[in-house]
Amino acid sequence: MPRGGQAVLGLDIGSETTAIVELGGGRGSIELASRPVVMQTPPDMMQNNVIVDPEAVGTAIKECLRENGIKTNKVVSSVGGQSSLVVRITEVPQMSDAELKEAMQWDVERHIPFPATDIIVDYRPIERPDADAETPNMEVLLAVAQEDMINAHVEALQAAGLQPLAIDVEPLAASRALVNIAAEQMAGQTVAIINIGANTTDITIVRDLILSFVRPVPIAGSSLTRAIGQAFIVEEDEAERLKRQYAMLGDGGAPAPAPTPPAADLGAAPAPAPEPVDLTGDRTTHLELDEPTAPIAAAPSAPEAAPTTQELPQDPNVEYTRNQVRDSVQPVLTELITELRRSVDFYRRQHRNENIDRIILVGGGANTSGIDRVIGAETGINTELGNPYAHIACDPSVASQEYLRDIGPVTTVATGLAMRDMLD
Repeated sequence: MPRGGQAVLGLDIGSETTAIVELGGGRGSIELASRPVVMQTPPDMMQNNVIVDPEAVGTAIKECLRENGIKTNKVVSSVGGQSSLVVRITEVPQMSDAELKEAMQWDVERHIPFPATDIIVDYRPIERPDADAETPNMEVLLAVAQEDMINAHVEALQAAGLQPLAIDVEPLAASRALVNIAAEQMAGQTVAIINIGANTTDITIVRDLILSFVRPVPIAGSSLTRAIGQAFIVEEDEAERLKRQYAMLGDGGAPAPAPTPPAADLGAAPAPAPEPVDLTGDRTTHLELDEPTAPIAAAPSAPEAAPTTQELPQDPNVEYTRNQVRDSVQPVLTELITELRRSVDFYRRQHRNENIDRIILVGGGANTSGIDRVIGAETGINTELGNPYAHIACDPSVASQEYLRDIGPVTTVATGLAMRDMLD
C-alpha cells in the first residue's frame, strides 16, 4: 500500500544510459513529480559497472537535473554487475539473530570471487508465509560489495549535489516497480522479470510478492549490437543505430530465433528434467542494499537507383537490411532464451515444479521490436513489456501516457528505486 512522503529521486546509472525518476506521495497514492528522464552516461566512465570518474558522472547528472528543472536532492540509487558485487540466497541452520550475525561473518568468503577485505556486507533473513515452521534451515539474503565500488558511487551522487538515502540493487527495484506496487493483482503469482541491460541481463523470479531467484547472465543489449557490428562491419555507434532502426524480431511472420530443443511451455509443469545444471552453487538473488548514418545493405538483386524518399517498408533495400539485422542477432537471442530456459528449470527443481505465470521484459533491450513476441512464443509463457507507471498517478501536464509507455522499460529500475520507502 502506498504511503505519503517527500519527493525522492530514483537514479539508475548504467554504462550507456542513466535513468532519473522523481516520485512523490500523497492521498494514499504514488505520483510522478516530474517527467522521467533518460540521459547518456558520459562515455567510458564505467568499467564492469564501477564508476571510474565520479566527478564527471556527477557533473553530467547535475546538469541534467538542472536542465529538466528537477530540484529534489534526496536520492536512492542502485549498484549492479558481477565483478564487484555478489548477492545470494543461502541456506543456514535455524539460529538466533546473534548466531546469524556471527555465522555471516564466517560465511562471506566462500561466496565471493574477490578478497574478503575492504568489503561491505549486508544480510537479511527471508520470512516466507508458506514456509514450514518445522524446517531445520532458514533462507538468508547475503550481499557483499567491494567498498571501492560503493565509495565511487556515493562520490558521484555527492558530485551531483544529491543526498543518498540508500543504495539498492536492480532486481529488487524492478520487482518493487512491477510487482509489489500491484500487490492485490500480483498476490499468489510467480513472475519472471527479465531486465535486459547493456552488459548484463538479470533473470529475476518473484513468487507471491517475495524475491525468490535472480541470475545475472552476460548476454544483453551490447551482445546484439556487437553481432550487428560484426555482420555489417561497422563501428559500435552505427551498429546500435541499425539495431534501433531495423531490428524487428519475429515481425511480419518472418522466422524467429528458435533454440534447440524446440519450444516447450515453461509456464506449466515440464517433462522429465534433464540432468541438473549447477548454475551458482546456491540460489541467487540481489539484495537491497543527432546520430551518424550507417549504410543500408543493398539486396543482391536490387537495381541501382537514385536515393528515394519512400517510407522504409516500401524500400526493398530496407527490407533486406532488416532481414540481415534479424539474422545477425538470431544466435545471440537464441542463447539468451536458452539461458532463460535453464534458469527456469533450475528454479523449478527447487520449488516443486511450480508454474511461471508471466514474463515481464524491462531494460533498454526490451525495446527491441518484437522481442516480447519471440520470448513468449519460445517459452509458452505470457510475455509483456514492463510499464512501471501503470499504478502511479501522473498529471497529463507532467507526461503523456504514450511517453510513459515508451520510456517505461528503460526507467523501471529508477522508478522502483524512487518508491523504495513509499510502499509498506
